[in-house]
Amino acid sequence: MKFSMKLAILMFLLCVLSVIVCLRVIVVDRDDTVEPEIITESIELSTSPPLETEEVVETPSYTEKELEILAIIIYQEAGGDACSDDTRMKVGNVFLNRVDSPLFPDTFEEVALQDWQYGTLSQTGLKWPDRASYDAEQHAVERAYDIAKRCLEEDRILPSNVIFQAEFEQGDGTYCYQDGLYFCYVD
Repeated sequence: MKFSMKLAILMFLLCVLSVIVCLRVIVVDRDDTVEPEIITESIELSTSPPLETEEVVETPSYTEKELEILAIIIYQEAGGDACSDDTRMKVGNVFLNRVDSPLFPDTFEEVALQDWQYGTLSQTGLKWPDRASYDAEQHAVERAYDIAKRCLEEDRILPSNVIFQAEFEQGDGTYCYQDGLYFCYVD
């Protein structure tokens, strides 16, 4: 509910309250007949317009660079139409779990650029694969951004110890297998 709507409701309630205060009712006798007592004192209500306030906009807890890195990772690992959005969410969650894990570096960039991880990013640097520039791939790129944003703004869908995702099993066990990818955990 917008601030101006809340303010209007609050002003209405104050008006109702002032009317109730002005028309106090006193019980006169036992047969429940009531006579109103009229109070002649006045209450001043401000008629000035409410102050304009800026709408509060929540600042995301991530940077644009982190959003882009996560979108690149999701596109690189599960960008094609063969993978569901749920699989893309899991890929994003694995990456975020790695950033939070003491077994991996602490930053998005360092985790993304580790040797033998996330395609060829360790050799090419943090850039979109060439195929991402094709018109036919723009929908997949947009989906990667949308999923990355959801991963960063919503609760995680994988336990924090699920830190591997690949086309083969690794770690201490498999949490799930989906769309050709194993999501594996460490104990």
